Amino acid sequence: MSGRELGRLAGWHAPKVSRIEYAHRPPSTHDVGAWCQHCGVPEQAEDLIASLEAIEGMFVEWRHMERTGLRHAQESVLPLWERARRFRFYAPNLIPGPLQTRAYITAVLTAFQQRRDLPDDVEDAVQVRVDKQQVLHQPIGGPNVMTGQLGHLLTVSTLSSVSLGIIPLGANRSNRCPPKRSSYSTTRR
Repeated sequence: MSGRELGRLAGWHAPKVSRIEYAHRPPSTHDVGAWCQHCGVPEQAEDLIASLEAIEGMFVEWRHMERTGLRHAQESVLPLWERARRFRFYAPNLIPGPLQTRAYITAVLTAFQQRRDLPDDVEDAVQVRVDKQQVLHQPIGGPNVMTGQLGHLLTVSTLSSVSLGIIPLGANRSNRCPPKRSSYSTTRR
């Protein structure tokens, strides 16, 4: 269904669907319900509306935290940050936080502080964010565990039955190669 058709069915002005799709306007709970209904998935409306309300609540909570200073807002996410094992970021306008330099963090947080007229604790907030970046440099289990693991890999790599290699992060691993059609071989590698 096209956005134009959805708008017609929902009784919305033509640009409304596009504004919601491209996050230029947040949908209301009524909008989410109507969208689901007209797309033939009314059973998804309840969960989507609950998610929308949770996100709105988090936004209000974050704005409330910022009023006490950016340091407090940065510290509030530390427990979640420390428990996380995988980080995924979508930041179309900024470098993701863990990859920011101290100067970049300072510029970003100073802009937030000034734009929102928040208490000036930017230096403290920057330090919290820089400290959080240590997770990027911490090996799993610590240096002794990693040293032992690397030693073991070196040892087993000398065995004729083991072949180790590195697959580049950018390699496409979604498609399996078809099996080679060759004669049976008894050679082990």
